[in-house]
Amino acid sequence: LCYIFFSTENNKVLIRYYPVISFLKKNYESIEFPQDNLLNFKVEKGLGFSDLTIAIRTKRGIAEYPSISLAALSKADVEKIRLALFEVMKKNKTSV
Repeated sequence: LCYIFFSTENNKVLIRYYPVISFLKKNYESIEFPQDNLLNFKVEKGLGFSDLTIAIRTKRGIAEYPSISLAALSKADVEKIRLALFEVMKKNKTSV
């Protein structure tokens, strides 16, 4: 349904994905931000699929990215992303 690349290397969170709707356009969407900016995230399950929503701190306040469909991923891969983002948030709280 869609391609997803996820990384937390180099103190950044990077997510590249092809939204299901624009898959034929062959242009991927990208979200990239410093790990320190991660404020919150949620993985919501509905109809057997998961969606990822991310909120970050910006100079202008809180910004929430549009949900990313994780439908193409296995439950294990969704859990790896959830745990990685949880670790980033945990690290942010201990460094403050």
